[in-house]
Amino acid sequence: MKCVIISSGGGPYLVTVVNILRADSKGGAVDQEPFIVASSSGHLSAGFVHHGDWPDRSVYPGDQFFEAVRGSGIEKYYPCIGVPEQKSGRIEEIKPSSHTDAFWGAFRAMKDQQSS
Repeated sequence: MKCVIISSGGGPYLVTVVNILRADSKGGAVDQEPFIVASSSGHLSAGFVHHGDWPDRSVYPGDQFFEAVRGSGIEKYYPCIGVPEQKSGRIEEIKPSSHTDAFWGAFRAMKDQQSS
């Protein structure tokens, strides 16, 4: 399992999404599963988006990938698909853009949850 950490804001207003890249061998995919933490003037909220609906949330690396993952310890040597090459930068610059979509999807889900 790998993750991409995306953060925006500063001071008392900060949103951080840990976009987990989870191997789903049953579904034959590597899925994005974002965990969001938001702080606003001392108030802290957190949530997890399971089975989001943004484009390219799942990639299908093929049977060879999952055979390797099932092998003992190989997952730490096998490259994970979809991890950005850049270590930092603006949210709009993150490639693949599905991570940006995960950030905003988690943000909307948290906002919708607080509105209901």
